[in-house]
Amino acid sequence: MRSTDMDVLIVGGGPAGLAAAIQAKKRLTETNRNGSVVVIEKASKPGYHALSGATFEDHCLDALVPDWEKQEVPFVKHMLEQRVVNDSIHFMTKRLHVPVPGVFLPRNMKHKGDVVVSVSKLIDWLARKAMELGVEIYTGYSAHEILIEGDRVRGVVLGEKGIGRDGGKRTNYMPEETLRAAVTVFADGCLGTLSTKLIQRFRLDEGRNPQVYSLGIKQIIKLPEENRFGNNRSIHSIGYPNRWNVFGGGFLYDMGKQTMAIGLALGLDWRYFDLNPQQELELYKKHPFVARLIEGGEVIAAGVKTIPEGGYYSIPRLHVDGALLVGDAAGLLNMAKIRGLHLSIESGMAAGDTAVEALAKRDVSDASLESYDRKLEARGVIKEMRSARNFRQVFTSKAGLFLGAPLSLVQQWLPLRLGLKPDYRQMSRRSIRRTYGAALDRKTFVAHSGALHDEELKSHIRIPDNVKCRQCMERFNNPCVYFCPGEIYTLNQEEKEIDIHFADCMHCKTCMVKCPMENIVWEAPEGGQGPKYRQM
Repeated sequence: MRSTDMDVLIVGGGPAGLAAAIQAKKRLTETNRNGSVVVIEKASKPGYHALSGATFEDHCLDALVPDWEKQEVPFVKHMLEQRVVNDSIHFMTKRLHVPVPGVFLPRNMKHKGDVVVSVSKLIDWLARKAMELGVEIYTGYSAHEILIEGDRVRGVVLGEKGIGRDGGKRTNYMPEETLRAAVTVFADGCLGTLSTKLIQRFRLDEGRNPQVYSLGIKQIIKLPEENRFGNNRSIHSIGYPNRWNVFGGGFLYDMGKQTMAIGLALGLDWRYFDLNPQQELELYKKHPFVARLIEGGEVIAAGVKTIPEGGYYSIPRLHVDGALLVGDAAGLLNMAKIRGLHLSIESGMAAGDTAVEALAKRDVSDASLESYDRKLEARGVIKEMRSARNFRQVFTSKAGLFLGAPLSLVQQWLPLRLGLKPDYRQMSRRSIRRTYGAALDRKTFVAHSGALHDEELKSHIRIPDNVKCRQCMERFNNPCVYFCPGEIYTLNQEEKEIDIHFADCMHCKTCMVKCPMENIVWEAPEGGQGPKYRQM
């Protein structure tokens, strides 16, 4: 096994990881130090595994990339043209829609002044900025284990490449490689393979609420030149197609150049065994209000992502000896705002500062890295998370939206810490009683995501216990057949088993938290596999 040493290693090349890399390299340069900063990313290109809505509070870039607004590059010019001017929220029934008067909306639910951004393109731009500073970025590399010596994180182990379906070595086989670092920053996103292992290994979530999630489903639509949607517009909706007891809502954003983003978020604590989230988005598109706005449009891209939304009381401890957690991997997303990109970048900058200060002191212990907490406070990250501390919880009762909506306006003043249950514990045999069958089916949706895995490689998904799987069939009617937006789980009627078509996996990892028997294991596949989000 080969071994490589570095000062700061960042696992995950998303907004948080790249912000950490940029900030760390800047600080090292300012102090005339030649420390190495390395980012590893499992996608084949920066941004290919990243998806978000996304309305973006871009002020966080001011400190990360000074004078960024003056840069004469296409991405910056386009982003600045996409500042939201027309912002609205609508309550929807199956046929009707009612705009919610702005006077009744809290300030943090308004998006006027934000920019609508492709997070894939944002990451590509940030990666270029990082490399200009001297950050080393290696794409197509999956880390599968944390290197721990005693109780200290010493880096990560990259997985083998070229392991076939039968477990044998193919002609392109490459062995494991160890990356050793003084400080390792885990920025591998929501349900990240290594950040999840770090939290479990060091019990970082002890005493916290369990993390809960939503599934975000998004499409990019190319509109005709004459369209009803218009420019610089942001629409959010609550209600249809989500049932009153399914948390979430819809969104429509202008993305410029006659394109728009449309999407739906659904809390993964839904109770219906046969809810098909990809088809729920198709129902949303058929609503008369939405259908008029997208009339004549063509789907040109699609994708999915899980969203960490447990909030303040679900944030794990964010540091151990030799390691820090940032961004979605740390659960830093404000559900009251429905925004997290700025928090990811702010947390990345705080981590970069913390890592360099620890290196200067030659002390990367947990006690030394504790200054990360103070930096998050100083940057307003924790204050913002605290302001939405009970937001998700108020929607979990049987009354759902009817009780949650009014309580969400006062949740920050509730004197108690409201609890949460893991998403998988909410599953039942109850049917949603929908009539699905839209023209854009799940396989077509996958094709629009660019998702692809070499079927001759070992599967990165497995069901370890077939007995539990059969029990799930009897108790819950095969929910994985429905809840996977890529339709990678199908029922083999003859064998009474679930077949896994891992080649279509879009890496949302819904199955990790939605299987009611906790009987699906998702591991990072060989680097370079998976979706290719170019404009999501």
